[in-house]
Amino acid sequence: MVRLRQVREQMGVSLTDLSERTGLTRAAISRLENGWNLNPTLEALFRYAEALGVDLKFGTDGSAGLGADG
Repeated sequence: MVRLRQVREQMGVSLTDLSERTGLTRAAISRLENGWNLNPTLEALFRYAEALGVDLKFGTDGSAGLGADG
């Protein structure tokens, strides 16, 4: 979310603009961006990214306790 917020700000898109593009409330967007929503839905994340015209990708860094076999 930190990176998505940076992209939004660099693009000059306001919370109101993003709210209109996504259908999410300004409050919901603010909670996402500030980390107050610890369990956002994938739908909300994809709507946010799509409204900015960016791709949303998920991955792991491989260090989440996986052993040599995992």
